[in-house]
Amino acid sequence: MKAHNQKRMQKHPFTREERFLAIDKPNLMPLPPTDFEIISYTDLKVSPNCCVYLGRDQHYYTVPYQHIGKKAHVAYTRSLVKVYVDGEIVATHARDYARGKYTIVEEHLASKSREYRALTPAKYIERADRALKALGDVIRYIFTSSSMPPETHYRTCDGLLSLQRSTDPLVFRTACETALRYGRCSYGFIRSLVESKCAGISSLPQPDLPSPPEHGNIRGKSQFK
Repeated sequence: MKAHNQKRMQKHPFTREERFLAIDKPNLMPLPPTDFEIISYTDLKVSPNCCVYLGRDQHYYTVPYQHIGKKAHVAYTRSLVKVYVDGEIVATHARDYARGKYTIVEEHLASKSREYRALTPAKYIERADRALKALGDVIRYIFTSSSMPPETHYRTCDGLLSLQRSTDPLVFRTACETALRYGRCSYGFIRSLVESKCAGISSLPQPDLPSPPEHGNIRGKSQFK
């Protein structure tokens, strides 16, 4: 290859190497400081839990609470996730491939602001208590037993409230009581009990579980009055 580039061309009084050194090399731009990354795009809705859900990774990323309910344009690469609303960039996160997990910026959460109080753990508990006491206990357990911000559980609460409305009351109450008994108060576990109509749970051993810890996000019944 070196001999080929240094050989005089038939129709030009110079070699390929001489042309490169005289014309091309002086005009070369420096290489980018980082590797090129392909950009992918998707449009997502900002959920009440202040997150967009990137289905490709099954991962949640927070967005400032002011944009709840809005349509977000998401651009993501191998290493970054950028969220745009109304043409403005509102959040930038390092891309995380952990399925079912959350990437959280505390300042994005509604619970960190006095301006947004439409959704709170107490209000979810109050709604659940009105629908079914066992459901209220399940949602209370979800908030009190978790170290995650309350917004990360709103999607689960909405799912359980919807499931309760479409399920036989006896089956749903039994499913909630079973979930509490075994400390497995997830939407997926309760839905699986509902779908099986709680078959076989009477033969399961009674677990010995501690009571859920107290949590600062939860208020007593007197606070609902």
